[in-house]
Amino acid sequence: MAASAEIWLEASIATLSDCASMFEADNLEVLGISLQLPSYTGGAYISVVGTEQSVELGVVCTPESQQALAQRFLGAEAALEPDEVADAMREIANIVAGGLKTVMIQHDPSLLLGLPLFIDGVHLGANTRTHVAKVNLIGQELCLVVIVRG
Repeated sequence: MAASAEIWLEASIATLSDCASMFEADNLEVLGISLQLPSYTGGAYISVVGTEQSVELGVVCTPESQQALAQRFLGAEAALEPDEVADAMREIANIVAGGLKTVMIQHDPSLLLGLPLFIDGVHLGANTRTHVAKVNLIGQELCLVVIVRG
């Protein structure tokens, strides 16, 4: 049986919270939950695909927050080049998706991860549901986006 989008989102929040130490942070603060995409949808997205259900996980934030998160993640003091920021954001999404897969495999043992993509924004098609958690990590707002298709 397919898991609800709420369960996917809760598992995504828990996974990112477990990874907070990657950013030298003690914890993650959830600022809100929404069914609407944030106004800015640029970031890293990765597919989590199974026979029961497939979702897209997005780690989305403004370019300024992407820079700050990437610098902290990589331990860089100086500003990073755009391709370095994109690489770091893809790796963050990949790590969160890996933890998400570990949690969600109980709902669908066939889950596989796609390759993370860094894009400027996403456009949703018909029959698409989104669940978004706005969180604060190291003083930066970001959104975990779960997109369920079908």
